[in-house]
Amino acid sequence: MDKKMTRPWKEAFRQAWLSYCGGSFPIGAVIVDRKGSIISKGRNKVYESECISEEICNNKIAHAEINAILKINNLESNNDRKDYILYSTMEPCPLCFGAIVMSGIRKIKYAARDNIAGSTDLNSGNDFIKEKSIEVLGPFSKLEIILEFPHFFESR
Repeated sequence: MDKKMTRPWKEAFRQAWLSYCGGSFPIGAVIVDRKGSIISKGRNKVYESECISEEICNNKIAHAEINAILKINNLESNNDRKDYILYSTMEPCPLCFGAIVMSGIRKIKYAARDNIAGSTDLNSGNDFIKEKSIEVLGPFSKLEIILEFPHFFESR
């Protein structure tokens, strides 16, 4: 991990902060294209009632990764998505990991482990997923301070 936080990480953490300020779980995600440009961002909106048309809100599946993936639906084909990278402030849960697999994205970077629902281990335990050759990088110790967020979850 570089000494400076890269733009995708900064934006993912900004999205997490916005989620926290909106009363939802503080998790943010961004998707970058092959050039490293941010093409989509999403945040957890489980407890929020307002969202734009490409997002889900006020619903148990209104996760950051899901909202980021929904916004790339009309951009390119699944073949082009293999070069995308999804950054998430938290290890994806089973729902989000499955959505990443099915979306065509083949690289995930996550800042902190999710000891409750983290599911990146599905990458090595399922033949269908193994065939997709998904690269999973994380957690990153310098970013794992976000692990304090589960204390917020307990208050919900």
